[in-house]
Amino acid sequence: MKRFFVIILSILSLNLCFAQSQQRENLKKDVYYLSSDDLEGREVGSIGSSLAREYICSQLNQANVSHYVQEFDFNDGKNVVAEIRAEKPLYNPEYIVIGAHYDHLGIRNNKVYNGADDNASGSAMLLQLARLLNANSDKINRHIILIWFDAEERGLVGSKAFAHNPMFANTLSDIKLMINLDMVGWYKNGALEIANVAMLNGWKDIFESTKTDLKIKVSKYEKSVFTDSDYSSFAKRDIPAITLTTGTDSPYHKPEDDAELIDYEGMDRICDFVFNLTVNASNYKD
Repeated sequence: MKRFFVIILSILSLNLCFAQSQQRENLKKDVYYLSSDDLEGREVGSIGSSLAREYICSQLNQANVSHYVQEFDFNDGKNVVAEIRAEKPLYNPEYIVIGAHYDHLGIRNNKVYNGADDNASGSAMLLQLARLLNANSDKINRHIILIWFDAEERGLVGSKAFAHNPMFANTLSDIKLMINLDMVGWYKNGALEIANVAMLNGWKDIFESTKTDLKIKVSKYEKSVFTDSDYSSFAKRDIPAITLTTGTDSPYHKPEDDAELIDYEGMDRICDFVFNLTVNASNYKD
């Protein structure tokens, strides 16, 4: 009997290792594609932007996640918006939004700005979260909207467009939390920064119930002009919105921001944390 349990534990351990390895490979594969030279920096309205959007949609199709393209009137900008329905929601029709911008700076002075950290890292993590949440929809008690924003680099245009016309949600007030992922590929710097938590009731309880060994720095407000991102479009409309980043120590807005420099082990751990944080938040009453 003892030998039987040892065998079972060994199989479970192997399955866990495989799942963790597969997640890391997914993150790496997605970052490498989204920040490849072929996409020419993913500037809004460009061919590279279209290729990035097509790739995101193809990955969502493979994961059987329903999604739509949301057009808005700026340089042919387009958001990708996906929905994951809770199987038996206790808080219907409430939503949690998780977002990441997929655009970057394009080509400047004949150099491609690939934007691996900014923000292929967040876009890739959002794809993996789509896979995880869709496979675990029985664990969430609020519906989830996942958004790949366009034209963030041009003034948060895509997130402003969604806040004006929130797909899937009946009204913007049905969104009870927005989680923003912007530049999450540089954990080797030493910390995951979470800002603007002052808007979120019960944030200490939610964070404390989300077990992790990550080093986390929490700020009640976001004050840096360098890290303003799509969460602002929600916060300015009184929707609780937090933003997660590993900072700007990567080659921020430089052509050297390439996929081979990204910390994929760190991304793997952050992805687990955000998944668990989302599940816990979806079950939090207030």
